[in-house]
Amino acid sequence: MHPADVAFAVPKALAAARVTLRVVERLDRGGAKHLVKRYAATINKVYIWTLTSYDRVCWLDADMIVTKNIDDVFHTDFSGGMAMAAAPGCTCNIFRRPGVPTSPHGCPFNCPGPEHPYYANTGLMMIEPSLETFEFLRSEVDYDMPYPDQDAFNIVFKGRIVQLPPRYNFMNQLPIAHPNMLSYDDIAVYHFCYGKPWDAANLNPLGVNPAMYELWRRTLAAIRGGASAASRAATPAPRKAPSALLSKVAKEEEADDLCGVSDQLEETGAVTKLQVTSCA
Repeated sequence: MHPADVAFAVPKALAAARVTLRVVERLDRGGAKHLVKRYAATINKVYIWTLTSYDRVCWLDADMIVTKNIDDVFHTDFSGGMAMAAAPGCTCNIFRRPGVPTSPHGCPFNCPGPEHPYYANTGLMMIEPSLETFEFLRSEVDYDMPYPDQDAFNIVFKGRIVQLPPRYNFMNQLPIAHPNMLSYDDIAVYHFCYGKPWDAANLNPLGVNPAMYELWRRTLAAIRGGASAASRAATPAPRKAPSALLSKVAKEEEADDLCGVSDQLEETGAVTKLQVTSCA
């Protein structure tokens, strides 16, 4: 699905790859105060709930690479009124991106377990389409939050999100924010949350898990060369972030009030509606 004003080359390339396309009306929330501008278009994810010809739909952001079979996600148990499935998100804001909450003590990787509020990353999510849910999400939800779709879905579906293992959404800041929390042996989906690999001006300036960028380059080369991505884009061994960057991050962590929101939000008064309770 794409809005009509997307550059013509994009849907043309997708159509050439035999991807079924559907034009939708672009949803816009003009005048938002707290929304991070670059994420404004993400509220259009709500359209996946209109795909009612399918029993279930798995959404993946465009900045992800799938390296292993993820069919088992489609068999997620939605009994008990569960509404969606997604892997945990990280709320540590390890690089201190301005305008978004910083809450290490509310991060699911620091506070696992049902006794703590769960915050999901919506880069990959499994849902069951429903026009009723779509109409509610389109008309009744306030998306004026730093991460519009993600923050809103976590609020709307609070207590109804099935927690998927991090292997289904391995965010590329995790080796820095949580270097000892995960096993790298069975990662199924890589997520370039920071430093998009297709941005020539980027080239991974923060040193975030260089192995992921090598994987992206190999995958792109395999696609362009017409070879099997599985045979030519073998998953490289993850590497830790440069020690200098880790040291810098550690010093920033020590100086922060870990239970609060970011200084930028406090100074502007733009405190997000999504207040994550400290687990300290």
